[in-house]
Amino acid sequence: MRQLFLFALLVAVLLVGATAAAEAAPLGTFVRGSPTGCFLGQPEGWIPLTVPRHEFTVGTRLKTDTTGWGTLVFPFGSLVLHGDSEVRIEPAGLLLQRGSAKAFVRRSAQGFKFRLPGAMLAVRGTVFAFDADGGLAVEAGAVEATADGSAPVVVGPGQSWGSGVDAGNMPATLAAFEAALRAEHDGQTIPAITAFLDLLADPAVKGLSSFREHLVEKALTNFCRADLPATHPLVARLRAAARELPDGVYAALEATLAREDVAASRRLLDFAELAGADRRALVARALLAEMTLDDPTFERLMKELAAPTPQETPRPTGFWGSSLTFLQAMSDPRLVAPAQITGMVSPSSLERLAPKAAAKRVAIATRLPASTLEAQGLYYLIKALKMDGKLAEAQKLLAFLQANYPGSPWLDRAIRLMAHQEKAAPPTQAPPTTQTTKKVTTDTAKNASGFSTMSAAGSTPPAAAADDSGQTAAPPPAATGKTQTGDSPTSDTPPDTAESLADSF
Repeated sequence: MRQLFLFALLVAVLLVGATAAAEAAPLGTFVRGSPTGCFLGQPEGWIPLTVPRHEFTVGTRLKTDTTGWGTLVFPFGSLVLHGDSEVRIEPAGLLLQRGSAKAFVRRSAQGFKFRLPGAMLAVRGTVFAFDADGGLAVEAGAVEATADGSAPVVVGPGQSWGSGVDAGNMPATLAAFEAALRAEHDGQTIPAITAFLDLLADPAVKGLSSFREHLVEKALTNFCRADLPATHPLVARLRAAARELPDGVYAALEATLAREDVAASRRLLDFAELAGADRRALVARALLAEMTLDDPTFERLMKELAAPTPQETPRPTGFWGSSLTFLQAMSDPRLVAPAQITGMVSPSSLERLAPKAAAKRVAIATRLPASTLEAQGLYYLIKALKMDGKLAEAQKLLAFLQANYPGSPWLDRAIRLMAHQEKAAPPTQAPPTTQTTKKVTTDTAKNASGFSTMSAAGSTPPAAAADDSGQTAAPPPAATGKTQTGDSPTSDTPPDTAESLADSF
């Protein structure tokens, strides 16, 4: 009997661990800038980081030896980890445990803290170098430095704090990369594009495909900001880079589509298609048609996406896979498997999107028959609705989850999630919600499956309605899976707290 109990306990622990791991979302990506000399912390010790890029989460440990360096890419900017350095990702920030680094923060990293042994650094839009010995040098913006037991000190441009920073003998490639990031931070788009493209020709990065793709992504991002004409001399260099490294183009395109920047996305598509046929280009064009209510183009592209593909053509993954699921759920839900819906509404997918884009995907998922959703997907929807204050809708899904998935670890998490709300202070009375309606492209526009083809209006909140007093009440916000400040809960912490670094972005 004791052995049976221990076995059951072990199974429960494994299931809970699996759900927590499945819910955790990457907070950024570490891109190696050197062929060797980068390491990943594991329970059994440090192992060489052989992959060119590695997505990190809370708890990730990275280090370099004297020959290694790399860049941690966050939503708010970049942090360059110098040689012979070590860093750990924490729930509320980053701890530099050894060595030195340089941060390029383009926008406010609200709530994000850079920690040193014995000191805390709170930043605004800024560029600064710091080391684990307690040194800080600010190049732009301001940093609030607080040593343990001392009052905070604001350190401005050109000022230093503590012991100062000595990065040692920096490789020329690393110095050039930091100079390009500084030009980007300062809004000098043409010098930034030039610097990133020049680095592509550096022999030191010849074998680093992911780092070179990152350079192309950065160059194209600055190209969109600069709004250069097609005749500008840099455009020819960008086209050559796009042909050689198309994944860098699609990385930049992912960012513009995620924030629904139509103009920038169209400019990037011109570069993406230089590399030849790619299903990601079809997905991008379909997303643009949905954003702009171009129903004829949307219907044509969805037919192309539904057509059989060569066996060797893989289904898009990541952002592109979840975007294809979203598009198919709009046009013909029968093409979508429950696991794909789960991926579409997972924290790791929603947190990459602007609130409006995330709201569309949550709205589509909530309109599907609940029986087509698996337990994990139902939990994600409950969480998204609860975070947006749509408690009545969340309770309905919870009831369905209880009736159809008894014993699921996702049911246990959903019950704890909703119970936490009940223990909190009573919420203010929310305005009544109405059923969001779908906009059909035409009265007769139905595909062979009988499902209506919707435009972007099918994912928008309902129009404002007059209350009993005759006043017009604002419509309830669309569920985004994010907090009211636009943050995205992603990790395994109590449901009403900041759940990951993404909550700070």
